[in-house]
Amino acid sequence: MTSAASLADGGPAQHEGGSAPSAPALSHLISRVDHLFLYFVIFTACGAVYRYGAVNTYLWYVIYAWVAARLSLDLPALTAAVSRNWPVFIWPMLAIASTVWSLAPGVSLRGGFQLLMTTLIAIFIGSRFTLREILTALAVVLAIAALVSLAMLYSGNPEAFNESGGFRGTFAHKNTLGLRMNILFAIAVIMSIAVVRGRMAFLAAGIIAGYLLVLSQSATSQILALATPVMMVALLAFRRGAKQILFTVSGLAGLAAAFSVAAFVSDADPVGLILESFGKDATLTGRTWLWDVGLSEINKHPIIGGGYQAFWSNAQGNEVLQIRHVLIGTVNGFHNVGVEVWNDLGLPGLAALFWVLLVYAWRTFLYYRASLSPAGLFPFFFLIIVIVSAAVNNSFFRQHELVHVLICAFFAIAAPSLPVVNEKALESRQC
Repeated sequence: MTSAASLADGGPAQHEGGSAPSAPALSHLISRVDHLFLYFVIFTACGAVYRYGAVNTYLWYVIYAWVAARLSLDLPALTAAVSRNWPVFIWPMLAIASTVWSLAPGVSLRGGFQLLMTTLIAIFIGSRFTLREILTALAVVLAIAALVSLAMLYSGNPEAFNESGGFRGTFAHKNTLGLRMNILFAIAVIMSIAVVRGRMAFLAAGIIAGYLLVLSQSATSQILALATPVMMVALLAFRRGAKQILFTVSGLAGLAAAFSVAAFVSDADPVGLILESFGKDATLTGRTWLWDVGLSEINKHPIIGGGYQAFWSNAQGNEVLQIRHVLIGTVNGFHNVGVEVWNDLGLPGLAALFWVLLVYAWRTFLYYRASLSPAGLFPFFFLIIVIVSAAVNNSFFRQHELVHVLICAFFAIAAPSLPVVNEKALESRQC
């Protein structure tokens, strides 16, 4: 794939009369800087310094400046990457377009531009780096954040816990910690299967992630972590034709289904029992009430929405004040991506949300089937993490958010799996 190769080389064109002597050195330097940029973006997007406000903002300014400079070095290749992955740009373009009818045009324009830049950065990462490089960078950054969080715990730092309870470590909220550790745990599982060198390091990272998930008291993340190894083994077995493993997993799923049916017939409340075992109530810590409020807001403008992120910008509005009085003063979203997008961008936004995720599922499934490594499963499996987290949190379709960066990066990585792509290009992108 010419554009991907150009991004990877990063070097300038030849001068007239022959190649420039300094070209290999410059290309090597740009490659090193690109890798530093990858780690820097993941570190900033993971939210480890989000609660420090201005620091996080200035880090994103640095990222924007770097991308602008990088565009000047490889504009044709980046343009080709954008063209190849145009579906994900529907999201930021709708956000920017909503400025026309937004209740807070300035907020929608700023947020839409930031979402556009976040998407562009992610497409660059997915076109520039291999899957293994991205997963390794994710594991390193999140493992360091986990170790810092552990240090905060054992040093007795009071900032390591939410006011409402639950361990958050270096992150802004326990749910943020839970989602990040979900990602780290999933990477640890798949890379422990996929690699020999570094396997013990990935296993250690997985153990630490699991420990922090227990401390976080984030029920959604804990349930997802328990299901992760089973789902990954089942998906790997499906591709490899390991019928015995697949039948075993299917049998366990059948037993779980039978138990659910029996509980229903006996008038038990299996969902309530599960939530209670994780210290939650049937309202999901007030989320169901919050969703009802969101649906009420949607009824005011169901077709085109109220503008990207316009609702929460009016901090003194009666609706926002009521929500923050009933729940907590820092609530800044409906804790459901579908409700959030529908309220912001109406039916076009909701349609774009589901359509892009369907394209993502198709791309990553083809990539997984063609991959030579078990690690090729991760982008497809990541969709499960996305859907589960999106059901109870505002995990993507937001600027500067790690999950949004990864969706777009994996979308770009999976592009060579499409039937129209040359097979050699596909092999060059495998783990």
